Amino acid sequence: MPLSIVAQEEQPEDVTQLIDHVGWYEWILAFLVVMVALIGGRLIRRALSRGLAKTAVPPFAAIVLGKTVVYLAVVVGLYFALTILRLQVGPLIGALGLAGLALAFAFQDILENFIAGLLMLMRRPIKVGDEMESSGYKGDVNDMTLRAVTIDTFDGDRVYIPNSMVWKNPLVNFTETPLRRTTLVVGVAYRTDLDFARQVLQEAIDNVEGVVIPPAATVEFVEFNNSSIDFYVRYWHASDRPTLWAVRDRAGRAMKKALDAAGIEIPFPQRTLWFPEGLGDRSDQTDSQPD
Repeated sequence: MPLSIVAQEEQPEDVTQLIDHVGWYEWILAFLVVMVALIGGRLIRRALSRGLAKTAVPPFAAIVLGKTVVYLAVVVGLYFALTILRLQVGPLIGALGLAGLALAFAFQDILENFIAGLLMLMRRPIKVGDEMESSGYKGDVNDMTLRAVTIDTFDGDRVYIPNSMVWKNPLVNFTETPLRRTTLVVGVAYRTDLDFARQVLQEAIDNVEGVVIPPAATVEFVEFNNSSIDFYVRYWHASDRPTLWAVRDRAGRAMKKALDAAGIEIPFPQRTLWFPEGLGDRSDQTDSQPD
């Protein structure tokens, strides 16, 4: 009966056997594979940097992407080099995979901020110098890294917001649009002629320096408040913060001056107490009764 013999290649058990088992030409070939991968990765990084320089991608993002390409190329080169040396790459990859999972769980927040930073650098919802609001903080963007967005608040504080919070939460970029609308609430007394008050406020806001027309400023009735009848005065101005403060100051002073000149009262909160007839007499009689 014929016998079938299957020859199995013996795997080296230690480093000494590896040196004896692998020929010098295989070592040279493995070395060349790693060098080719390294040089190829650098060439791709250089080409990628030149291509991204012609786009709106920030330089920092281009550097990060270029380094990532080099690292991936080196990893691929090492894989093929180990294969040439006839090492069992499977167990090594499995061990690295388990170690990678452990590190991913241990540094979950860091990885989350890193990925969010890359996405923001690519999408560019904000850039350095923009006025933004996110996670309850408002200010000017001072710096953007792969970990956090640094903003300078209008009170002089420097705040570092993790990229993951900026990416996941609502983000307002005030600089992205050229105009911003501000609303002021103005109350007048109940005895005021509302049409006349509206005309006075409209003329006052239309002549304020810094108010952009068009779009036109509007004066609209809002509600009957406890002590006043309220109007909303809405106007447009440049979106930067200094202009907002300056125009709001001028608008408030101009409308107050116009209302005073027109004899229209801006009421202060007040409460009227009403006592039914005879209430005081009954109180006196109650107090005068003997115990």
